[in-house]
Amino acid sequence: MRLTATSPAIGSSVFHERTISAAQPDATPYDAAIAVLGISLETERAEESDWRTAENWVTAKQLRSALVLQDPRSAQARAALETVTGLDRREQLCALEAMEQVGVHSQGLRPDRLVPYALKTTVQRGMELYAPAGAVRSQGDWYEIAYRCLLNEAGDRVMDFQFVLGPLVPEILWDDHGLAAVQ
Repeated sequence: MRLTATSPAIGSSVFHERTISAAQPDATPYDAAIAVLGISLETERAEESDWRTAENWVTAKQLRSALVLQDPRSAQARAALETVTGLDRREQLCALEAMEQVGVHSQGLRPDRLVPYALKTTVQRGMELYAPAGAVRSQGDWYEIAYRCLLNEAGDRVMDFQFVLGPLVPEILWDDHGLAAVQ
């Protein structure tokens, strides 16, 4: 399987080709997601690798999605989560974890929405979900985000989580990627 980006990169006209192997010693969860599919990314932003380097990834020390869902104020979220199954449910649970982790680890950001597949589709391998290029909204701005989320066998609890926050997504691209303005 081969994926080729066909649209111009965000904020750049510099392109290059990169093939990633999961066996690389400095491979990140993003690299692993790409290797799982055997994808060669062409026309990728030159600066894209800058924010996804291994030293920028944050590993969650405390998982937060289960705590949020246990809170009595989350009754509506729990009920909504029960209505979705399979990959959709896992994506929602991981997106909740991502928003919570961004809120804890990224000073000044208060995420209120996340689209895991905004810029590139999510990848699932077993109970691992990779979002190589999603978008998270905070205070009206959208930021790129990549994350790896490991769920338990039942797919109803996050067991491990890593993420890296990227640059702002320019407003001119929001409509193209289904990113809503603040409502």
